[in-house]
Amino acid sequence: MKTIIGRIGLTLLYFFSMIAAFGQNPLNIRDFGATGDGTTDDAPAINKALKAAATQKKDLYFPSGTYLCNTISDAQNHILLLRADGLKGIKLYGDGVNTRITTSLNEGTCLLYIIAYAACDGLTIKDIFFENTHSVIPSATQALFLYGTSGQTITNTTLSGCRFDGFCNAVEGQGVKGWTIDKNIFNSPKGHDNAKNDTDPAVYVWFFDNSNGYCKDIYITNNVADGYTGTAPIGSLVTKRAMDGFVYGTGYGFTIAGNTTRNFSEEHYLLGPRATFRKDTSQTLISGNHIDGTIPPGSMDENGSKQHLINYGIRCDISNAVITGNDIRNYTYGIMIRGINYPKYYIRSYQITGNKLYAATDTVNYSVQTGISIEGNIGNRIHDVQVTGNEIHIDQLKSGSVNAGILFFDVETGLIQNNTVQTANTSKNVQISALAYRRVGKVQEMANQVMGMKFRTILSPTDTVQIISDQSLKKN
Repeated sequence: MKTIIGRIGLTLLYFFSMIAAFGQNPLNIRDFGATGDGTTDDAPAINKALKAAATQKKDLYFPSGTYLCNTISDAQNHILLLRADGLKGIKLYGDGVNTRITTSLNEGTCLLYIIAYAACDGLTIKDIFFENTHSVIPSATQALFLYGTSGQTITNTTLSGCRFDGFCNAVEGQGVKGWTIDKNIFNSPKGHDNAKNDTDPAVYVWFFDNSNGYCKDIYITNNVADGYTGTAPIGSLVTKRAMDGFVYGTGYGFTIAGNTTRNFSEEHYLLGPRATFRKDTSQTLISGNHIDGTIPPGSMDENGSKQHLINYGIRCDISNAVITGNDIRNYTYGIMIRGINYPKYYIRSYQITGNKLYAATDTVNYSVQTGISIEGNIGNRIHDVQVTGNEIHIDQLKSGSVNAGILFFDVETGLIQNNTVQTANTSKNVQISALAYRRVGKVQEMANQVMGMKFRTILSPTDTVQIISDQSLKKN
């Protein structure tokens, strides 16, 4: 009897496991009419598949093919739409660059819009190539927008192994808690933003913080971002500029690590102060990134009247940040904190350590400024800035230029320790200071090494400056 009962139990267990396995079988967009032939408009079929995946709570597979999507699905100009309310652990996935979702509409659109008014947890978007081939238009385009609303309803999302070509803003989000953006590729084959002939930011990844939601616990790791991958000279583009930057916006708890970025005309990273919770103390970590500050040849300023000579590697105006172990080549500004733009914000607590910065050596196409620049404002100075163990190399500067390795401007308290600042430039017409100060409170200097330049400059002798030095400076 026990044996019979045991066999019945095993049979039932197998039966229910098969049902469960059947329930987990992914849906396939081809089963909903998508062709992937590159000429048929597959947007209606893919939207049917997305709706079915949401209703049945199943993964959705995008097999190899080129899926042209030129049908707008709603009044907000979304092409593909996933209503992700109540989904848990759902995956949208393809076969890497062999799965191409492309649009050629000459208007501002979002290729894939994901919205959740109720909890959506564990969503994964993986191994899909998103592409936009439109011409220059007056409106912005997005590849992917995650909108968790003000209820922060989208949690623990992963975007990995994807490629993005030709969007004004490739990935945007708000109302998202827990977002990993890992091992993706970003390209701009047509220059500035592939869309708009204006000065709006053209950035690959943009985070919002307003009444409609904010982003928290964001991991941006191991991505490759190329600001311009085209073959035409920048001067021949309508915008006269290469892509602006990689990461832009603000949030709560960033980890940005192991990324490789190049060919940007403006900022590689720009994180602004938080808007909703200004005194939030969550930490931002920017670590181990490889930044090539080379400006694409022929880049012009916004109005096209003169050559564009300045960009910057890392700008972080969020408090409580650690910027460590980054390698920045060909900089004009290497690392920047710029509280001067936010006179009413509480900006403080930075650790800038172990970074290697190499200034651009081209004196015609670059205007080198400062390796590490910390600027508060006269009404709200920055407190607790620690700049330690960095290497700054400044060579081949323009005749008549004034440059600094490390600049403190409107900083109340800080430590500058064990940094190396050196130059091979011997021109008498170039003024280089390892350290430069203006309107600082109390700054402690310890064991810094300076080679080939003036050690310290007080930019305005009439300002109150209190510098505490341990007299262990090494100067060669």
